[in-house]
Amino acid sequence: MTFAGNRETIETAVKQILIALGEDPARDGLAQTPARVAENLAQMCAGVGADALQCFAKTLPVENAVAQTVAVREIAFSSLCEHHLMPFYGTVAVAYLPRHRLAGLGSVAAAIEVLAAKPQLQERFNAELVNAVQQGLQTRGVLAVVTARHGCLSDRGAKAREATLTTVAASGELTSGELRAEALTLLGFSAGEVTGGEKTTNKPLRELL
Repeated sequence: MTFAGNRETIETAVKQILIALGEDPARDGLAQTPARVAENLAQMCAGVGADALQCFAKTLPVENAVAQTVAVREIAFSSLCEHHLMPFYGTVAVAYLPRHRLAGLGSVAAAIEVLAAKPQLQERFNAELVNAVQQGLQTRGVLAVVTARHGCLSDRGAKAREATLTTVAASGELTSGELRAEALTLLGFSAGEVTGGEKTTNKPLRELL
């Protein structure tokens, strides 16, 4: 991924923010801060405008007459909450029912990286991932569970530091029924633990963010 934004504009904006905070952006401790922030945002937002479907440009044929569920767990990610521009991070678990094509081992992880590298909402990130896998592989169904901690909750406002938000999105044959339950089991969840479109743990986080 290549950052499509303008680092110089970001640096100028950061200098103005520091001045607005009553700071001197020219002092030793802050002199390089605008450039560092610009570089950090360039890395965190390199996915703006990128197409996650490109991650599935190379696929493998399904060899078995009846394809089994494919599941991958504990894929780490980090993103930038679009509400406060603070990071949120966690893990993704994805299961899909192949039809004719399989993804390479790194394709799903690459799609996650692309979709996370921009100002995001966890719910949208979850849905976009399901859509990318669904379209990229033309699957019979996709299920993705995202669990994350949000800096805008742990470091401000309610400061619920140990709270996590878990969301689930699905398509096709994995939206309900036995196949969904089997996929959740493969991903380390129970059907009763994750139901419907979203599940929150510890705190109703979306109400607090």
